[in-house]
Amino acid sequence: KKLEGIDAEGLLCFMGYHQDISELEVMRKQLRESLIRLKNVSRFSDELIRQNERFRTLAYIDMLTGLPNRRAFFERGEKLLGSIAGVEGKGCVVMADIDYFKDINDTYTHPRGDEVLKEVARRLQGPLRKQELCGRIGGEEFAILLPDVGLMQAARIADRIRRYCGSEPVETRSGPIPVTLSFGVASVLKDIPEQSALQEALQNADRALYHAKQTGRNRVSLFQRDGSGAVPAPAFPGEPSPAA
Repeated sequence: KKLEGIDAEGLLCFMGYHQDISELEVMRKQLRESLIRLKNVSRFSDELIRQNERFRTLAYIDMLTGLPNRRAFFERGEKLLGSIAGVEGKGCVVMADIDYFKDINDTYTHPRGDEVLKEVARRLQGPLRKQELCGRIGGEEFAILLPDVGLMQAARIADRIRRYCGSEPVETRSGPIPVTLSFGVASVLKDIPEQSALQEALQNADRALYHAKQTGRNRVSLFQRDGSGAVPAPAFPGEPSPAA
């Protein structure tokens, strides 16, 4: 840049100055690089958040059925039981197992077995209320937590779900596959910590489920705390017998 004018003696004078723009260009380059790094950090942060959400999903959700897995069932179940202040107890646990599932896999192949698992999960969860919890806890086994529900009422609910699950064959790519389930029901104790209460109830419901399997399948059995152990559920008035 320059300034020009005429001095006192009438001479034309020039005065100028210059700036080295190389330093300015360096600063601009550094700014551009900083912005690029900032964008990269932002993209990395977004990807990290997505990965964390994915890992969280894998840790708590059964990817085949979309139901809570065993870990999630216990964690959510303990919190749910902690909010219950029932008079007789905190509720009941229902164990459900697909009858002859190995035969289904062997006869129709494992992909068809996966289709059965997904549809059974949908049927198990369908009749439940919002505050009731259903999870897949392993293989063809599912667990349902019915908060603030007595043993006989839980048995009635389990039998209703049993009949609903077996009402129609599961439609698969290989055609319809008949499916039935067996159920075991046990009450959750009120006066012990939620974690211990849920674990014990699940074990007792599993004993009742074993009884249902041993006595013919496609039925409901109860775990009685009076010393009699697992027993068949009664036939409910106006409803088909579990053995029908």
